[in-house]
Amino acid sequence: ENLCLYCDEIVIYDDASTDGSVEMALNYTKHIIHGEHNDQMNELAHKQYLLEYALRIGASHLFWLDCDEVLDRAGTEGGLRRLCQYWPGDLDAYSFSEINLWRSETWVRIDSLFAKAWFVRLWRVVPGIKFNVREGVHLRLYPSTIQTIVRAPYGIIHYGFCNYKKMMVKIGAHKFN
Repeated sequence: ENLCLYCDEIVIYDDASTDGSVEMALNYTKHIIHGEHNDQMNELAHKQYLLEYALRIGASHLFWLDCDEVLDRAGTEGGLRRLCQYWPGDLDAYSFSEINLWRSETWVRIDSLFAKAWFVRLWRVVPGIKFNVREGVHLRLYPSTIQTIVRAPYGIIHYGFCNYKKMMVKIGAHKFN
């Protein structure tokens, strides 16, 4: 719902989910790429598939969020569209601060791993735009063609760790007795 407020189109890569995510996503977009199996080690290949799909449907700017994230209020209420509308000619991308909610929707993680997290999330489409696809996780998650990056005045709110029980499942702690 957050993306619908400021994006013209939404493209989703589904990593073979079994939790009803695809059925829910169909309420918001018909642009869904279906992965054959859960394959976190190839996230850059997935992002390349997303990029190629977005280019086929005519994207001029690309903004990415994970399914457990939202853009903050100021960005949602016209800020992101203004960034795209008044894009400086010499700029390739914007990075966004990430706010990681921790064990609730009112606590924020501020330790050294998360206190100053900035991630490149919005970029302009240019000829030859592509990812440097290789296997692994937590690699450079934006196209290799991007050089000039400026910090956006907006943030991303990450809900992935706001529920303690779900967080334990996400990191696999539920498998240990």
